[in-house]
Amino acid sequence: AASTAQAMAWLSAVLGEMGSWQTAALRSTWFGGSGQLSELEVRKRVLMTMNFVERELMDGIRYVYPANQASDTGCVGNVVGYVWKLRSNEAGYVETTGPICQDSEDPFAKPCGIDPGGRLFIYLCEHWFGGITENSQISTLVHEAAHHAGPDDISYNKAEMKALSQAEQLNNAANYHNFAQDVAQSAWGCPDNEEVKGLPFTCSPSPCTCAAFGSLCDDTTFGPQVREQCPATCGTCMTSTSTTPSVTTSVTSAPTPAPTPPPTEPPTTTTTETPTTMATTTTTTSTTTSTTTTTTSSTTTSSTTTSSTT
Repeated sequence: AASTAQAMAWLSAVLGEMGSWQTAALRSTWFGGSGQLSELEVRKRVLMTMNFVERELMDGIRYVYPANQASDTGCVGNVVGYVWKLRSNEAGYVETTGPICQDSEDPFAKPCGIDPGGRLFIYLCEHWFGGITENSQISTLVHEAAHHAGPDDISYNKAEMKALSQAEQLNNAANYHNFAQDVAQSAWGCPDNEEVKGLPFTCSPSPCTCAAFGSLCDDTTFGPQVREQCPATCGTCMTSTSTTPSVTTSVTSAPTPAPTPPPTEPPTTTTTETPTTMATTTTTTSTTTSTTTTTTSSTTTSSTTTSSTT
């Protein structure tokens, strides 16, 4: 409940900033790749997705936890969450229409994307509850909800996401949750530093970012410096409800003392449309067709049921 409330606070801040035309710079960061759409057309697409995510959070997402126990689970490795949705050849903004599960049906026993009343399903793995920070939990909810509006999982790496084409950025769920996070943190005057400095750690890949330091926020030695540079990640950005979430879909490595080889930080996962998984390092997509074929591609022919995981 707390994570959902924070995600809603995030979206409220984003829509408020977009409504007052304060997001041009961050839209350029996350959706400024080369492409044929105008800036206003890109803004419209992002706004539609953010409105959708807020609406679905307000209507009440049906969370399935622990999704590790689902018969066709996407909780493998460091995946933290995933969603199921019917897929078609239609591109762009496409809201989930299935697979539909009745109230009498068990979402652990069959893939569920939406119920007859229009409430969406999001599958959350055990790693979501016990393996990531509160900030990452919130960003996972935004990421997974965004999948239900069409976006897939193309990349979780921030540098790669910023270099994608316009079409790829608009089709990548991680771009939306990073955009939402940055807008909310900026609106609240509490963004994470781009790079963590002054600590005896190395990261691979470099530079060290706040996503790799979530476990050190309360460390007796390094905690004060980490909290100062990473207020959003550490949960010190206070809103009317709680803290702002930070994205963890990109692959980041955990910091290690300089002399030792840098280990990778526990990845978080979110899901894109159809069964895709979101993990900090890698993502897997498993799909089952609604007819007789199975596909793992986001460009499936005919209508298929897929699960997106992160």
